[in-house]
Amino acid sequence: MLIISFIIILMLNVGFMKSESEYNADSSAAKVKIILFTASMSCECTLRMCAEYEQAIQKMIKHYEEEIDFEIIDSYADDNLSNKYNISFIPAIIFLDKDNNEFERIVREDDIETKLNNVLKTFLGKI
Repeated sequence: MLIISFIIILMLNVGFMKSESEYNADSSAAKVKIILFTASMSCECTLRMCAEYEQAIQKMIKHYEEEIDFEIIDSYADDNLSNKYNISFIPAIIFLDKDNNEFERIVREDDIETKLNNVLKTFLGKI
């Protein structure tokens, strides 16, 4: 039952996931871009972590709405961006500056909220 719940959550979010061409066309002049690499098909623990990462990001970006552009990439459905950014493990988050240079990466972190908070405070505090 738990697996089905996570699959349903991820399937509902597929509409929010973008392909590489959609991502490139939709890139804005935001100061920070956060890309969450997730998978719509995986084991239960990975699906759970993907859902937790997305919830943590959604919660955190409420404090930085004007400064962050957030995208979800389904690596299972479209691996172009995963290959471009050399994503080997899911879930993974990369942070890009306004020039699309990666400045931080989080991969399979247990305390995701603390790590996100530290990265955003550090980087946005310097702008």
